[in-house]
Amino acid sequence: MMKIKHFFIMALFAVMTPILFSACKKDRNNQMETLVPGPDVNFYALTSDSKLLMINAKNPSSVSATVSISGLQQGETLLGIDFRPATGQLYGLGSTSRLYVIDQKTGIARSVSATPFATLLSGTAVGFDFNPTVDRIRVVTNTGQNLRLNPETGTVMIVDGAINGVTNARVTSVAYTQNKAGATATVLFDIDAATDKLYKQDPPNDGKLVEVGSLGFDIDEAGGFDINPDGTAAIAALSVGGTSSLFNIDINTGKASKIGNLPSNITGLA
Repeated sequence: MMKIKHFFIMALFAVMTPILFSACKKDRNNQMETLVPGPDVNFYALTSDSKLLMINAKNPSSVSATVSISGLQQGETLLGIDFRPATGQLYGLGSTSRLYVIDQKTGIARSVSATPFATLLSGTAVGFDFNPTVDRIRVVTNTGQNLRLNPETGTVMIVDGAINGVTNARVTSVAYTQNKAGATATVLFDIDAATDKLYKQDPPNDGKLVEVGSLGFDIDEAGGFDINPDGTAAIAALSVGGTSSLFNIDINTGKASKIGNLPSNITGLA
């Protein structure tokens, strides 16, 4: 009788332990899910199926406008977007190594050049942002490619030094400060999904990564990063556990703070 009772208790313990552990883990995850208020700024989010979403960072799950992008090559997708400070035009980078100007109202994309640029993209994800001081586009890929593009010709102006300073870095989002026409100084920041950290790319042309700090999240991918012109807001679309969410990024410490979930898989912000 004692053996049967002992066996029953042990069996019950074996059944209940995973349940209790799961409940405790769930409670911990709920405690960790602390949201912060987002800045009152509108932005465009690029989805993985080449749609533009207009979103306000205060409520990232709500979309105020959606437009499908047309005019790309057969089977092509856009990998990144950014506004050109000098003209206010929205630019995008296609997976066939083409640069586009996009009408954000109609979604029509116009290729800047009839052919792909000579130095083809290496990688499947990119950081894409305008350097406001020289009116050139910085492209950093998840394989470490570091390019400067000419927005007037759609060509590679210079192949800069590959990303270095961090072993096996996987940079997929970059953003310049002072992103406005007439800027005389700027700093380039990179988000690395391999180390879950924010870096300065300093100097940008050398591809040298200088650590700022940890994001505080285990991210799958960084799907867009933007710093507003006056520097009061820095936001990024980060995929954590397969879910794309909007985060505030403290560019002084690297700390990421979650604002809320995004309505789709996001690959670029502008």
